[in-house]
Amino acid sequence: MLALTVLITIDRFLPYQDDLKTSDAIFVLDGEYPFRIWTALDIYHGGYAPLVIFPRADDLHGVQKLGKEKRGYGSVRYEQIDSLHKPLPLDAIRIMDGTYENTAQELPAIFNYAREYNFENIILVTSDYHARRVRILADRNQSVSAIVRVTPYQAMLQDLRWTKQMGTLRVVLSEFAKVMYLYLSEL
Repeated sequence: MLALTVLITIDRFLPYQDDLKTSDAIFVLDGEYPFRIWTALDIYHGGYAPLVIFPRADDLHGVQKLGKEKRGYGSVRYEQIDSLHKPLPLDAIRIMDGTYENTAQELPAIFNYAREYNFENIILVTSDYHARRVRILADRNQSVSAIVRVTPYQAMLQDLRWTKQMGTLRVVLSEFAKVMYLYLSEL
């Protein structure tokens, strides 16, 4: 019973999302593709930012062709959602230089990039279990305002919340431990 209570508490604690507002760029944090890409497309076509920037592109399915051709996800549901997204103009896509092993390396690189291009406001696209840590790390940056947005597609297509999937329980507990470490390191 205690374990279930802990999981329910984590389920309510980790997800975090800011309200959208017009920004200089959308940054798609690495991982959980194509879900985060679809969310970036939604935000871009909603008129919230003129650029979609990828910190790295080694595991994207042809980022230069983003939205222009099928990417073969092997699922009819994925293909249906993919077909609903209009493509991005190539001049709206940027790929950062560098290799980042984790969020602790990726976010400082994103903020450095934003400062280099004089961005004042950016949107960070991530997944629900990852959002709280991204918010904490973004708050530690003092020079660029960041909006954290969560992809809805992951939960929609997987039919289950991340806390109910045994295969991702390790990831969720690890993420929770990282968030707790960040909070405790500020004491």
